[in-house]
Amino acid sequence: MNKKWSLLGILMILFAGFLAVSVQAVPVVIQYVEVDGDEVFPWDPNPTHLDRGQDFEVRVRLHALEDIENLEITAFISGYEYNDYESISDTTHLFDAEEGYHTADLDLRLPDRVEEDQYKLRVIVSDRNGYMIAEDYQLELNPTRVGLKIRDVVFSPEEQVTAGRALLTSVLVKNVGDKDMDSVKVKVSIPALGVSATDYVDEIESDDSVLSEEIYMRIPNDAETGSYTMNVLVEYDEGFEEVVAQRTVFVLAAADHEEPAPVEKEKTVITISTDMQELKSGQGGAVYPITLTNEGTSSKTYVVSVEGTEEWATFRISPSNVVVLGPEETSTVYVYLAAKKVDSGSRIFTITVSGADRVLKQLPMTASVVEDGSFNFGLGNVRRALEIGFIVLVVVLVVLAIIVGFSLIRKGSEPDEISGQTYY
Repeated sequence: MNKKWSLLGILMILFAGFLAVSVQAVPVVIQYVEVDGDEVFPWDPNPTHLDRGQDFEVRVRLHALEDIENLEITAFISGYEYNDYESISDTTHLFDAEEGYHTADLDLRLPDRVEEDQYKLRVIVSDRNGYMIAEDYQLELNPTRVGLKIRDVVFSPEEQVTAGRALLTSVLVKNVGDKDMDSVKVKVSIPALGVSATDYVDEIESDDSVLSEEIYMRIPNDAETGSYTMNVLVEYDEGFEEVVAQRTVFVLAAADHEEPAPVEKEKTVITISTDMQELKSGQGGAVYPITLTNEGTSSKTYVVSVEGTEEWATFRISPSNVVVLGPEETSTVYVYLAAKKVDSGSRIFTITVSGADRVLKQLPMTASVVEDGSFNFGLGNVRRALEIGFIVLVVVLVVLAIIVGFSLIRKGSEPDEISGQTYY
């Protein structure tokens, strides 16, 4: 019995010594931790939910049991594939903690690329060479319901653009949300130059990236040499959400640009049929093909535009109103014209083909709008029907006259019959 109590006493003394060493070795404790204002606990099995792409704050409150020098606090999430490029972590500046309570805020960001899963938020408090305590908190990362990100902005030309020339911009947009997005508006603008342009992306499925069409924007002729800020705006979710980015565009003034001596004359062949086509009012319309041939030695960019149809027709250009052709390449662009519900008659509109620095061809076109329906009793149709009827009547009369004439001639050539008796 005494041996048992002796052994128990030794264990109690050892445990008390261990506690004393522990208290002495760690003179600071974590009083609480908050994630975006909500307190979290290391023993809580229910994870705290966060969204990908979200910025969140970690607040750590410490209780220093004595004065401590060279203390720092680190919060991080491990297990992210690209942690070596964009770490999910933050560390406080080195500080001295007097005995008492101290609070530190750390800012972390969850990248869009992080996988949906459960992770540990690890909080470490340590000094220069002696003390360290660590606690883990359960997190679960989820995708947002709706969310787009601008992944890249591509320019053509890439390095610089000369004043008076065209700048083509393509925007790579990624859908980081759970919901597919359609009718996404992409707008680029250079406020300092007063220019802007817009394009629409039909659909971006969840977790997919889509590169917009090349957005055409002409740099003003009087732009000075220098760097300009381009604003890139992407509107989505019925226009209620948006994401913005900025890029720098270097412009070279036209006076500073020296044109190299041309090796040969650049030439573009443009073929447009000017024949008048007929459009039914309120129905499907006509097609005007435009064939472009670049007979030069360098790539060319062409822009096709239509003017003068606002009040009486709608149009669309397929496959795109911007055409890029390499040397000796040919492409055909189709202008589809459909008449609105308007009165019949001739209408005039203009098709313009522009190059990077000037208008190459501008042609006035004529379309004839006719009323809808299989039968049309307009004045023109009545007149045409009367003319046809008159011609048919004349032909019938001529045929009858010929028949009667032949009948009379034949009758006059036959001998008359002599009636009476014959005598022998």
